[in-house]
Amino acid sequence: QQVTISKDTLKDKIAGGWAGKMIGVSYGVPTEFKALGKMYEDSIHWTPVRVKDALWEDDLYVQLTLMDVMDKHGMQAEQKKYQEALATAGFRLWHANVQTRKNYFDSIFPPQSGQPEFNLHADDIDFQIEADYIGFMCPGMPQTANKMADYMGHIMNYGDGVYGGVFVTALHSAAFTAESVEELCRIGTEIIPEGTKFRMLLEDVWASYRAGDSFALCWQKIENKWGNDDRCPELCGHGNIDAKLNSGYV
Repeated sequence: QQVTISKDTLKDKIAGGWAGKMIGVSYGVPTEFKALGKMYEDSIHWTPVRVKDALWEDDLYVQLTLMDVMDKHGMQAEQKKYQEALATAGFRLWHANVQTRKNYFDSIFPPQSGQPEFNLHADDIDFQIEADYIGFMCPGMPQTANKMADYMGHIMNYGDGVYGGVFVTALHSAAFTAESVEELCRIGTEIIPEGTKFRMLLEDVWASYRAGDSFALCWQKIENKWGNDDRCPELCGHGNIDAKLNSGYV
């Protein structure tokens, strides 16, 4: 299928994508790790000036670093170049990202740097929260975004951790042409291989949606079934940054 998008529309949609990312990050920051295994019920007071806070979050500065590598070394830059940029950057990293930084200095390079044998955070949300730009770069081309996400995601993640980025980039890519949120979510779901736990969790969300469940009931069903699956080894209590669970939230 061939789709035509004017340059002005393309620019507007990409700008809207970045605005949505930055607003979402700055809106959610006050709630981070405040509601573990339960819903956040307090009101969130947000004003536009707070959007600047997003640049201090790894959701933004990691992917800006990855984009900078692409600018300097081209679309075909080797994975090790991206890992090196994260390893030598002056900002803080956590979970899968900080492990790929450590792996670089231990001479463990991609794709091994994201594999569970060398990265216990392989299923965490690191790549998921920093993959937006790939979808912006692939307007209306979710399969192209998928290939790029598969390449980039194995720098710091593996398995479900990579699928988290694949899912997000598919949503962003499809958003340029999709005519409804339902179509958008269908494209994001179908790009994940059938039979994987990631796809099964998304299908559970669809089943709850089709049953007419409220958001709260759907959330609780997913939490009950998947909340203790593939937990980050560093988080205690009810905290869970598993990529497929968080894609279910999306």
